[in-house]
Amino acid sequence: RLPVGGGLPGGVLVLHPGELETVRGLIEAALLAQGTPEEAIEGVPAFALQGQVHVAVSRRIVVASDRREDIAAVLRRIAGKEEASLVTNPALREQLAKRNGDPFFCCLNAAPLRPFLKGILQAQASSDPRASLAAAALDPESLQAFVARLAVGDDGLALEADLYLEQDHQNLVFNLLRGAPLDPVL
Repeated sequence: RLPVGGGLPGGVLVLHPGELETVRGLIEAALLAQGTPEEAIEGVPAFALQGQVHVAVSRRIVVASDRREDIAAVLRRIAGKEEASLVTNPALREQLAKRNGDPFFCCLNAAPLRPFLKGILQAQASSDPRASLAAAALDPESLQAFVARLAVGDDGLALEADLYLEQDHQNLVFNLLRGAPLDPVL
């Protein structure tokens, strides 16, 4: 969510500690130490952090946002009381299906951010010719999604990040940075 007229962008952070009780314990201890208890959201205990961020802690997940109504909407979707979500978004369905119990999974729907990014790049390009080259090479209209996950496997921790672009993208920056796949055995 991008605020009109400036300010910090908002959104929702959902954490699912899975089987990692230590992570869950650390989150709950931090909330008890730094948070202020507030009225439950959709029946889930809630806390406020510095009066700016609201956090709801259920048995399975932790949901944080700058707006209580966003947390309530997430909890209603999880309970099956609401339909629309990132999972029902056709552009993100495939990426979200790749979740497999990793302790950290982040999916950013970039489509709503396209006008914001394009505006920033155009504003910067009007005052700096080098920025206009960067704006042309980035092609913000091609951004579809960003997905990151922290996986725990037999060989340790692995951080994977994927950038999804439209089929016929003109994102020169991505094409230049993309290299040959690395062999994980080496």
